[in-house]
Amino acid sequence: MLKNPKRSKRHHFISQFCLAGFTSDGTQDGDIYCFDLHKKFFRLTKTRDIAFENHFNDIDAEGIPTDGLELKLSDFEDVVSPAFAEFRKTKSLPQGIELDKILNFIALVLVRNPVVRRAIDEARTQAYFEYLRNQLSSKESWEKFKEKTQSSGMTILADFSYEDAVEKLLPRTVELQGEPMSFHKVEFNTADEVLPLLALRSWEVVLAQPDQLFITSDQPVSKIWTAPWPPPLNAHGLKSLHSALLFPVSTDILLLGTFAEDKYSCNPALRNPPMINNLIMTQCDRFVYSSIPSFVILNEKQQVYSSDKYFSKYAP
Repeated sequence: MLKNPKRSKRHHFISQFCLAGFTSDGTQDGDIYCFDLHKKFFRLTKTRDIAFENHFNDIDAEGIPTDGLELKLSDFEDVVSPAFAEFRKTKSLPQGIELDKILNFIALVLVRNPVVRRAIDEARTQAYFEYLRNQLSSKESWEKFKEKTQSSGMTILADFSYEDAVEKLLPRTVELQGEPMSFHKVEFNTADEVLPLLALRSWEVVLAQPDQLFITSDQPVSKIWTAPWPPPLNAHGLKSLHSALLFPVSTDILLLGTFAEDKYSCNPALRNPPMINNLIMTQCDRFVYSSIPSFVILNEKQQVYSSDKYFSKYAP
């Protein structure tokens, strides 16, 4: 009798085939340098050991394996990865369904990311404590709130006096951590909303120079305001006319998405690898990835310099 296959644990939020464009040989098995912006060190590693979280795609549904979604996403990757491979080979903008595949992948990467999940958790936590603060605005409001919860069958607050609640519940000592299942529906629905906004943009290919290669990160889609500063409050929204999206495909290829009506879309900075690398470092969560141990970025004085000046340690 065959044993049940071992269920996957490491779930990549950035697919290994995507990271392959930044390895030493352009394959998933190649070496890749991982730069830690918090600890200021870098190490040589493999795509399997980066850009993942344990159980990120787990589901809790009767009759479906816990990693059922992970398996479905793997099937999706099997469809999309050839489009990326061909793109890296030809260095020409994909057309038709091939471009659609890549934009679908970008839409998912934009919204299905640990950073987005942490932001949602933070918003939930703030909303919870704001609601609790309102109920504890006075002893009378607290007693009414307890009566309401008890009448609905909840007894968890029955033994909390107003004074106890103020002391033990009001201080923000907990963070509300959502389970993966609580995010999936929102994420996929949001990706469906994002995709048309990506399709409305005009996409072009930006090629790197031999000595100025692109990097990528744990948040591989970067957004930038194209018009002169200061930008409006919604400048970085996907609907903003004066905005650009940058998605590194490999060390020498980048996808640039702007709106055709944007008169600032020809800004040279949008096609400058050191500037782009600087933007990627600024907008990532913690890690950037490169095929080489040092890459070029732009400093505050608009001077090109090596990442060696930023990352001072090497972790074997």
